[in-house]
Amino acid sequence: MSTVVSTKITAQLQEQLIEKLLDLAFLEDFGSISEDKEQPFDLTTSATVSPELQARAEVLLKEPAVVAGLPFLARVMERLSKEVKIELLIEDGTYIDKVDTPTVVAKMSGPAQAILKGERLALNIMQRLSGIATQTRRYTSLASPKGIAILDTRKTSPGLRVLERYGVRAGGGTNHRFGLFDAILIKDNHLKIAGGVKQALLAADQFLKAHPHLQMSQILSVEVSTLEELQEAIDLGAKRVLLDNMSPDLVRRCIQKISTSISTSSSTSASEGSDQFFVEVSGGITLENLNGYLIDGVNAISTGALTHSARNVDLSLEFID
Repeated sequence: MSTVVSTKITAQLQEQLIEKLLDLAFLEDFGSISEDKEQPFDLTTSATVSPELQARAEVLLKEPAVVAGLPFLARVMERLSKEVKIELLIEDGTYIDKVDTPTVVAKMSGPAQAILKGERLALNIMQRLSGIATQTRRYTSLASPKGIAILDTRKTSPGLRVLERYGVRAGGGTNHRFGLFDAILIKDNHLKIAGGVKQALLAADQFLKAHPHLQMSQILSVEVSTLEELQEAIDLGAKRVLLDNMSPDLVRRCIQKISTSISTSSSTSASEGSDQFFVEVSGGITLENLNGYLIDGVNAISTGALTHSARNVDLSLEFID
């Protein structure tokens, strides 16, 4: 079974989310969003810089990092002036490991007012996404050689998920489900309310049979925290499980149970049978203990730290002569 578990949101939805996000960001900085496309008002820039003044600037990376979010530099500037020309010097997802002096990652030229107005918003996006990409790379560099995918979660900044997931991909990570609408993921609180693994899985199966029109109708995973819950999920035909807050030793025991259960119920070998299962591990996994969870039979490890604990990368915009 593939380790790719991401669910694709439509290009139209993604574009709508980005446009709304940029609308809100412009509202924060300029106090209004002009429907007649008048230039957003920047009090300081209007008071000090002539509208006719042309300028050139560079975006500088000041520390080792995976650079991400460069295309949004162009999107921000384009909203402010079609005359701003952008030259991206590296591709998103590039890891620059040595920064003895600041590294130029993009250049631009055009109306000075537009560049000044968009500077902070563009940098905020790039610094945030580069931080997430860099954090993700730390995990994927350890997990990828073992064939284990690193997944993000819904622990994202409200309204920024579409961008933060972009940063995860730039760092070599894999996107989990986008939201609550595109897959069924039965977690601990669902189990408590439903009455347990059996009741929740049976209810989900009945729901999907009653709603065959749902294009995203799949049980992405069911969360289990004990060997008993795992066995119950296996007995009910679950093919994806999330092993939650388990020690590495308990994860190994779960994988052995999966292998044994499948091999005894089919004519396939234990190793072939275990490949039919998708095993995700989550809960309390950090860079410090990640190596302990790089276990044969684990398909993916999900962690909210990719997004909620990433530190912004140091980028700046400087005008040049």
